[in-house]
Amino acid sequence: MSTESTYETILVEQKGAVTLITLNRPQALNALNAQVLADMIDAFGKFQADSSQLCAVVTGAGDKAFAAGADIKEMADKAGAEFYEQDFFSGWTNQLVKVVRKPWIAAVHGFALGGGCEVAMMAETDGGTWGSKTTQSAPPCATQTALRRKDGGKGARSAGQGR
Repeated sequence: MSTESTYETILVEQKGAVTLITLNRPQALNALNAQVLADMIDAFGKFQADSSQLCAVVTGAGDKAFAAGADIKEMADKAGAEFYEQDFFSGWTNQLVKVVRKPWIAAVHGFALGGGCEVAMMAETDGGTWGSKTTQSAPPCATQTALRRKDGGKGARSAGQGR
């Protein structure tokens, strides 16, 4: 059985015990803007609250990018001080990263740049396809840093080495 939720910038579908969240702005390489972050925060909140959902998978629509990072068009007209004062990413860190306790993984296909790479690195990881032909996302040092943060420095490994 599959159920779907409607958002402006993401697609959300439940398939059994898995919530599939698809960044749905392929024309903008799934760039992250305020609406995407708001939609993701809401979707992850519902995922966390639903006891029937055990894991989430985040992916990007289209065949070019998982997520191209922050949407520069949204930021272009703002002064640096205004962007800083609005604390663009605080909702992400305060309402998603600190609140969601269930596992979620990133199915990265294509580019994962800037904030898109950060989203992928925040997800649960087992090396996956980092550095594959279609994934040009993070240098190994960035991936190693993310892995060290996840496990407190125990057993950190290079991307793609597996266990």
